[in-house]
Amino acid sequence: MQSVTLSEMALFTILSCCNISLGFTLTDSAPDDLPPNVNAANASVEEMRAFFSGWDPKLRKILSLADSCTKWKLQSSDQLDLPAWVHPQGTFCLLGDAAHATLPYLAQGAAISVEDGGVLGGLLSKIRSKKDVPRVLALYEQMRRPRTSAVVLASTKQRSIFHMHDGPAQQDRDRIMSTQYPPQPGHPNQWADPVMQEFLFGYDADNEVERTWNDVQLRGHHAGNVMNYAR
Repeated sequence: MQSVTLSEMALFTILSCCNISLGFTLTDSAPDDLPPNVNAANASVEEMRAFFSGWDPKLRKILSLADSCTKWKLQSSDQLDLPAWVHPQGTFCLLGDAAHATLPYLAQGAAISVEDGGVLGGLLSKIRSKKDVPRVLALYEQMRRPRTSAVVLASTKQRSIFHMHDGPAQQDRDRIMSTQYPPQPGHPNQWADPVMQEFLFGYDADNEVERTWNDVQLRGHHAGNVMNYAR
């Protein structure tokens, strides 16, 4: 797992209490100056306000209400650093952020974690014998890893799109986002891209489990090696 940066990037989390005793949280991006191996720390409200001193007055008004803030590093997984999600003995597996931490730019971290749970639960519901557990966990990783890797990479790509420096690429991005309607495939805002929308929101964990399980059973039947499962 690696820290990800704008040059290196951290988040200020700003906690404020209003005069009606309601609290709120605001997050924003800032250069990462945390020490190595420190993922979160208390931060200076004055530093935070100074960093955004040239921003919109409405934002600065909100920031002026903050009485405390913290910094934490955004994390993004590198699949090359995690060769397997499943323990060699096949009795333990990772899911969610432990397997595929992602940046927040597609807002899909929780969603793909829930998908993991749906797929894993669906697969485990199929078996009747403990001896099938290692093979089912391997199948879970086989099913989930390509999709979660694609989401992680797409979220990192969206970060680069959102944080473009002023210039021709930024101007082209803004032009497309303000004039292209309906959005077309390849739209710089991937939330609006119809292909990415279908990929992100059209996933059906139950259907994927049934399709994959039936395929595995069919291939296993031809190979004379079919897993037992509940009917």
